[in-house]
Amino acid sequence: MFSSAARRANWALRHGSRTWVYGRRGFKTAFIPTRHEFTLHHRTLQGARLYSSTPSAEDGVQRDAAADQWLEALETAATAQWLDVLPADPADRLRRAYALLMQVILYLHRPQNEIEQSLVDFMQAEAKAGSPIYRARQATIVLTRAVIRDIASIPSTQPLHVDHPQIFALLGALMPLHDLYLAGHNPKEGKSLDLQEWTAFWERGQPILLDLASKLDEQGFGLDKEEWEKK
Repeated sequence: MFSSAARRANWALRHGSRTWVYGRRGFKTAFIPTRHEFTLHHRTLQGARLYSSTPSAEDGVQRDAAADQWLEALETAATAQWLDVLPADPADRLRRAYALLMQVILYLHRPQNEIEQSLVDFMQAEAKAGSPIYRARQATIVLTRAVIRDIASIPSTQPLHVDHPQIFALLGALMPLHDLYLAGHNPKEGKSLDLQEWTAFWERGQPILLDLASKLDEQGFGLDKEEWEKK
């Protein structure tokens, strides 16, 4: 399921991370240099999918610097003014949803020594306000809210609903989680989920979000190598 998305991500990582900015011609990518290769494959922990990473040769200092870059990229996307601007073309809303989901996926697979433990910590560890994990969770909530908003804004009369029913079915699976956990917790308004709420949301929401990213990619809304190079 994730082979195509993995190829996209591996290509992006080999050529550097990119974060999305909004310009006159719509959203595009801005280059953030780093190099790392990873392999996606299924694991399970308390119902959530995890992924393992092929270690790089970078030492601890370089890994810490890379981790800071990935977090900065995630927060840059989450705080961008363009995030509140809805793309006029409904198909562009699906393309942006894929781009935002990939930003989260690339952060989760950033260069690190213990990726599986890091993923466990991201889901269920205590995190003080202002800590890297807390900041990453807040940014992920913002981007997830944007993804759901963008796709949900596409009118049911649009042919996209007929042509891509699986994408909208996954949106339907996310909506109860959005209403229960995210609707009243906008980090941009200084609100956050407590640990129990976050863990419950991420344990249930992560597999759906990953399926959504994969399905958007499979159905032509991802960025291929040529599109990355044009951005």
